[in-house]
Amino acid sequence: MALGLTGPEALKRFDDEIGGQRARLAEAIEAADRVQAREADVRGGQVELYRQLAGLRLEAIGDMAPDQLDKLHRAARELLLQHEKYVAWELAELQKASADISALETKRTTLAKAHEAAVEHYETEVARVEAQRDVVERRLVLLVGRVARVVMQLLLLLLSRYRFGFYEYKFKSNRIITVVSTSILNLCLLKN
Repeated sequence: MALGLTGPEALKRFDDEIGGQRARLAEAIEAADRVQAREADVRGGQVELYRQLAGLRLEAIGDMAPDQLDKLHRAARELLLQHEKYVAWELAELQKASADISALETKRTTLAKAHEAAVEHYETEVARVEAQRDVVERRLVLLVGRVARVVMQLLLLLLSRYRFGFYEYKFKSNRIITVVSTSILNLCLLKN
C-alpha cells in the first residue's frame, strides 16, 4: 500500500483547494459590497435627518422674537470671548512652563559639565598621587637596599676587627653575615 499521492491526485486536490479559496473570496467580496451599500444607505439617511434638523432650526429661529435672538447672539459671543481668554491663559501657562523647563535644562547642563570637570580633576589627581606613590616606593626600596649594604659592610668590618684567629669561626661569621644580608635583601624585595 503506497503512502504517497500520485501526481494526478495531488493536482486534483490542489485544484479543489484553489476552487474553495476562490468561492470564499467571492463570498467575502459580496459581503463587503453589502456592507458598503448599507453604509451608503445610512449616510443617505443621516443627510436627510440633518436636512430636517436644519429646517426645524430655521423654523425655530423664525418663530423667535428678535430680542431673544439678540440675547442668544450676545451669550454666544460672550462664550467665545471667555473661550479666547481661556486659550490665551493656557498659552501663557504653557509658555511659562516651557521657559521653566528651558531654565532647568540649562541648569542641568551646567551641573553636568561641572560634574564631568570634577570627575576629570579627581581622576587626574588620583593618577598624580599614584605616580608619586610609585616614585616614593621605588626610592624607599633603593634606600632600604643601601641601608642593607651599609649594614653588611659594618658587620664585615666588625667581624674583621674581632678575629680570634680561628679559620672556622671566620667561615661561620661570613656565613652569618651572608644569611643576615640575604634576609634584609629579601625584606626589601618583598616591599617591592
